[in-house]
Amino acid sequence: SLYFAKSINENEGPLHKWMLGRAVEGCMDIIHVASSGEALPDIETGRAYIEVETGLKRRVDDLQERITKCTAKPFIVLVPTEAVAEEYRKKLVNDRATVKTLREFFSKSERTDERRKARP
Repeated sequence: SLYFAKSINENEGPLHKWMLGRAVEGCMDIIHVASSGEALPDIETGRAYIEVETGLKRRVDDLQERITKCTAKPFIVLVPTEAVAEEYRKKLVNDRATVKTLREFFSKSERTDERRKARP
């Protein structure tokens, strides 16, 4: 398991910031990127809600609640590794959420699909 310490004044650690940055770079039609502390998915695009999870939290109550509230689009939970993905697939009881590793999210087929949907 990876461990990244955050300072006392930070709400999110370096791994979350890095993953969020990569996800933002890879998304085409971003509508909103949530600020730290906002009770919204980390990223909203024209076709999905995206939540970045590092796997360092043990509870997923807040994530479950967010998935339940955000129903207008598919919900993608991005995690760093396949091991973390398996943990989240077991923990999440909501069928609306798809758990993907960053590698899966940015695979060739995903990028191609994203570009195809972004075209007018």
